[in-house]
Amino acid sequence: MTTTPESRHEDAAGGSAPAPHRANPALTRVLRTSMGLTAVLAVLVVVVGGVIGWSVAGADGVWSALIGAALTLAFVAITAVSLLIGSRLGGVSFLGVVLGGWIVKILVFIGLLALITRLPFIEPHVLFGCIVAAVLGSVAADSWAAMRARVPYVDD
Repeated sequence: MTTTPESRHEDAAGGSAPAPHRANPALTRVLRTSMGLTAVLAVLVVVVGGVIGWSVAGADGVWSALIGAALTLAFVAITAVSLLIGSRLGGVSFLGVVLGGWIVKILVFIGLLALITRLPFIEPHVLFGCIVAAVLGSVAADSWAAMRARVPYVDD
């Protein structure tokens, strides 16, 4: 691969270094749309899950619905951030960031669930239902955002 003057820039020491990657604008639009839809979904899960939780377990059910939706929203946001960071790095670094973020996310999720389910005010059935509903809705939001996006097949 040859390097053109436009693809290099001067670093702080006056030397020449590869130009930093920019996040793909199409990917940024997809992630922004997906995060917006997921945030709306999280609010819906809190409302519907809160009503169901209240009818099943009172205030404990509402707290369980809120925590389930918040967990899902937080982990979806971590995925979006890792995709943005990875897209700026490009190449194999992209895969490393996304895979590393996924592994960390799974381990943290398992640890948080172990801690959360021991709390006295958690209703496990409501928590589980809200997490499942939010995750399935998030997958649907991601899919819809990706299908509606105009993403080029080739990159610079």
